[in-house]
Amino acid sequence: MKRIIKISIIVLMISACQKQNSPSEKTIEGTYDFILQNQPNGSTIQLVEGDDNQAYGIIEWYTKRDTIKSSLWVEKRMDDSLLIEFENLNLKLAKLNKDYEGEISSGQNKKAVQLKFKSDNIHPDLEASKSLEMIDLDAEEASYISFKNSEELYYTDWRKKLIYYAEEINNQYVSTPLNYDSERYKFSSVGYSKNKNILIVHGKDLSLEDQKGGSIYKLTLKNETTVDSIIKYPEEINTPSYDNFPDFTAKDNIIFSSWGNPDGEPNYGKGDIFISSLNDEGKFTTINISTNINTSIADAGASLAFDDRLMVFHRGVEESGYFSDKLYYSIYKNGHWSQAKRFEAPVNILYSYQYAPRVGPKSKYLYFTSGHLGKGKIFRYPIDKLNLNLE
Repeated sequence: MKRIIKISIIVLMISACQKQNSPSEKTIEGTYDFILQNQPNGSTIQLVEGDDNQAYGIIEWYTKRDTIKSSLWVEKRMDDSLLIEFENLNLKLAKLNKDYEGEISSGQNKKAVQLKFKSDNIHPDLEASKSLEMIDLDAEEASYISFKNSEELYYTDWRKKLIYYAEEINNQYVSTPLNYDSERYKFSSVGYSKNKNILIVHGKDLSLEDQKGGSIYKLTLKNETTVDSIIKYPEEINTPSYDNFPDFTAKDNIIFSSWGNPDGEPNYGKGDIFISSLNDEGKFTTINISTNINTSIADAGASLAFDDRLMVFHRGVEESGYFSDKLYYSIYKNGHWSQAKRFEAPVNILYSYQYAPRVGPKSKYLYFTSGHLGKGKIFRYPIDKLNLNLE
């Protein structure tokens, strides 16, 4: 579901002009001019201090052919050097007072580069992001967290397409991959039913030839980490196109997104959110949830909370030439869903993606995957600070 701008592999090597034996106590936070070949063109990098020896930020890089706007991740080294990663770009920087200088290379081609400290100011989204709390889980990119209770949860690794069970022990999560045929099945999202002790997932059965974007499956559990059976849901939910990101509601109905029209009709061009319930005859009845939520672009990854009165989901949007997923919400009042509203920072942060929102136990936190560190991680933010007006 994420859209990531493809960028050629480039390595930036900065020669050390000054080295120290221990990390500087001075902050690297601020805005820097990003200058190639001694020709300023308005390109900038903004950096924010993170946890321990890490930092993060954004880059606005104006090239002759394109404009690159992206989040980035920073590792602060003991000698005051920085290792920066974003998309497929890696930068190795050494400190010169508040500035940096060196060379940028792509293959055998090299160009001079400078990072000139400009100001202490950073974008308000980056300032707000400091209040987010990261959930440390074993994954390349953790997503679609789904709680069994306050101490146990399931989640997926978006990149490896695996499902994990995690238990909180001594304030740390210990993760175990679920026991199923992970060579045959590749799963991207997971939801958990507390009433039935089953999982609902989106993914692909690689033993089948035509999988398109994937389908929705039910996983019955033998125990917390062992899957007893994997069953594909019927055509009232799965279409011949792309059906994804399901979750259970409080009443164990199924909320999901589809690029087709459930009841078996083929793809008609965009993602919408649907809800499906099991009738007395043992068949699913599926409806498009609301025109106040579904738009002409992709709306997906929905989950319900507060007795199914709050819906959170992600939507693909384009802003200032940057395309990514952002988080939205809608409230059910007086028999209908309200017009969807976009979360403000720190839930949504510029030049990065946010997706897979879920409300945690006791409705205390909103959990979601965010790429504002340059890598996808799960974060949480207190519900009571979002001013949702659920009463």
